[in-house]
Formats: sequence, C-alpha cells, structure tokens
Amino acid sequence: MLNNELNDYNKQDSSDEIDELIFSESNLEGYSDFYKDSEDSKVWWIYKIGVIGEFLFSFDKKKFITFFLTILTI
Repeated sequence: MLNNELNDYNKQDSSDEIDELIFSESNLEGYSDFYKDSEDSKVWWIYKIGVIGEFLFSFDKKKFITFFLTILTI
C-alpha cells in the first residue's frame, strides 16, 4: 500500500465518531450510571464496578440483558 492509501485507510469516518456520551443516574449500588452513545440511541449501557468484561444493557433501564466480552489469550 502506498503511504497516501494507508493514511486514507486509517482515517475514521465522521459517522463512526461518538461526540459525547449521554448519562443517566442508575442509583444501583455497585453499578455505574447508565450511558448511551447519543440521544437517538435506544440502548442504555451499565456495568458492574470492578468487574472486567461483563456489561449489561437495557432498553427501559428496568430489565437488563447481560453481555460478556471474552478475551482469549493464546
């Protein structure tokens, strides 16, 4: 790849950028506040403080779905 092509390839698309996260207080002991990527997003994320790789998300901030991030080391 030429240098110019490599530089163009590494540039982020402006639609991929997250301007600022939107926060909402969770009041759940041991958990972060809720956050989402934009006002338009319907997904609220939350995580257990001190726990790596486990995230929860919700559409209504009442029912939660657990998402595990798996990191493999070979």
